[in-house]
Amino acid sequence: MIHWLEIGKGFSNEKKQWKNINNYISKYPNSKITVFYKDYSFDGYIVKLECSQKYVDLDLDCNSFFDGSIRRLERKPANITISKLQKDFFIDEYVS
Repeated sequence: MIHWLEIGKGFSNEKKQWKNINNYISKYPNSKITVFYKDYSFDGYIVKLECSQKYVDLDLDCNSFFDGSIRRLERKPANITISKLQKDFFIDEYVS
């Protein structure tokens, strides 16, 4: 399954969002993360999560009102480009 997620750049919960991504990858190491940025916006990052879980079974806090929740998008956003900075950079920056 592919899930498109949005990480809020510069928001107070960005660190918690990356921590949630890191916890997910630690639990499910066969999952793959690819980080994108929006071509015409500096709002945040788009994360493509490839895993075996469907949305209803996804063991990740998405679309809740809790601090650190990650916004799950319904489809792949338009106008995105793969970032030179990938998961390891953000994990080192915000989690380590």
